[in-house]
Amino acid sequence: MAERAEINATTIAWLKEWAPGHKSLSTARDELLARLIPVVSTAIEKHLRRFMKRKSRNEYFDVHDDQVREFFTKGVPITLVTSVSYDTAVPQTFSDALSTSNYSISGDGDSVRIVEYELQPGPRRIKIVYTGGLAESCNDVTVVMKTGGTGDYVVGETISVGGTAKGTVVSWASSTRTLVFTPVSTCVDVYYGGLAVNNVVTGTSATWTVDSFATSNLMHDYPDVAGATTLQVEYALGIKDHVGKTRIQVLDDSSYFDKALWLCPEAKELLAPYALPTIA
Repeated sequence: MAERAEINATTIAWLKEWAPGHKSLSTARDELLARLIPVVSTAIEKHLRRFMKRKSRNEYFDVHDDQVREFFTKGVPITLVTSVSYDTAVPQTFSDALSTSNYSISGDGDSVRIVEYELQPGPRRIKIVYTGGLAESCNDVTVVMKTGGTGDYVVGETISVGGTAKGTVVSWASSTRTLVFTPVSTCVDVYYGGLAVNNVVTGTSATWTVDSFATSNLMHDYPDVAGATTLQVEYALGIKDHVGKTRIQVLDDSSYFDKALWLCPEAKELLAPYALPTIA
């Protein structure tokens, strides 16, 4: 597993909005929360033995004598299998590519199944190239603009509506009039990012009007994972005890990060459906 999760599973604004214990925390605690959230997100990935970020990955699998020909990947759900190859030679080149008729993605998208193909037991016999993961980002918002706008948004610039900053541009595709942006840090709206249809969104040299939204991010699509992160941050701060009950005391700084790494039972329960099976 990676040393650090590639995306976070919640934001400071969402924590303060939905976790009552955080509403009493001053903005002076935001720096601590900003450091705790990546730590907890990484602890969650290690607990699941899976990655949250959706991207292309190469994974290698052993083949065992008594194994059902099903290979559970670390990025789920799987959205695309680019190739499956097999090799018994040393050194391995994985030049023996399986036909698409010899493999399929499982119904719940967490594994690749190989059928009607003889496999010999051994280490690193299977290579699967695939795209998988919960989401490409934590809370980025995707907006489709109406025709008739002018100019192009620039990656990294601030966009605004009526002079109020709404976020930072991640990408802009003029051909499809699609804008992806990261909302301002205080935004709790994980689908619209504080925008609405017919809002006029301006950049340095671009002005377009919002037509619709096509957001797909972790916090919107997997609120249970975001909720588990919230519970664990609360636990790390001492607002929740080890069985998830509310506490009043906030611990000293020295205790925060140790507690962040040990998931509380409530968080584990929410995360259970996403864990890598132990038989893999």
